[in-house]
Amino acid sequence: MHYIPFILVLFVAIEHMYILILEMFLWHRDKTLKIFGIPKKDGK
Repeated sequence: MHYIPFILVLFVAIEHMYILILEMFLWHRDKTLKIFGIPKKDGK
C-alpha cells in the first residue's frame, strides 16, 4: 500500500517537468502557445 503515494508524487513530478520544458525550451511553438492560451502575436 506504500506504492500509491509514490506513484502520485511521481506523477506530479513528471507533470512539473513537462511544464518546465514547455516554458523554458518550447515557448515559441504554436502548440505551446495554444496550451497556455496565448495569442501568436503576444507569444513571439
